[in-house]
Amino acid sequence: MIGTTRSRVSFFLNKFRKLGLISYNGKIEVHRSLLNAVLYEKPQLQRDEKPT
Repeated sequence: MIGTTRSRVSFFLNKFRKLGLISYNGKIEVHRSLLNAVLYEKPQLQRDEKPT
């Protein structure tokens, strides 16, 4: 149990499928090479400076 609705789970699974991170043909297959690239590549984020 993950404490969310079925519609949100479906939303994110569909999003992951469109991004090519997973495929689904009766069972979920995770494309590990793509997933690792997403998880371990850390893009530099620039933060907006707050005026003081």
